[in-house]
Amino acid sequence: MANFQEVTRLSLPANADLSADQYKFVVVNSSGKVAVNTTSGGRVAGVLDNKPNAADVTAVVTRFGAKALVKAGAAITRGALVMSDNAGLAVTATTGGHIQGQALQAAGASGDIIEISLDYQGTV
Repeated sequence: MANFQEVTRLSLPANADLSADQYKFVVVNSSGKVAVNTTSGGRVAGVLDNKPNAADVTAVVTRFGAKALVKAGAAITRGALVMSDNAGLAVTATTGGHIQGQALQAAGASGDIIEISLDYQGTV
């Protein structure tokens, strides 16, 4: 009999030094490694939780269905739907962007760390 366990965190190798990218939206690249998302409004794998300091060091990624801390790329209103910008930062979702979750806290400016409900909701 198969067992199913919901996983809200993944551990995968980093594609490079990501020590400056904690709390950014990330993707899993074609080599199966974690990289910062570089597509504004693009689909992501989750949010980077740790600071892997070299390629192939383990990156811990929070997956959908959990709360996560994210670094804001601009001011965000509490309750706003958020997406990733082209630097992996959370911004208010705009038309055509993939919604990655909802802000549980407000961000006053770029660089603020806020909590979101990480829950993919399709596109705006």
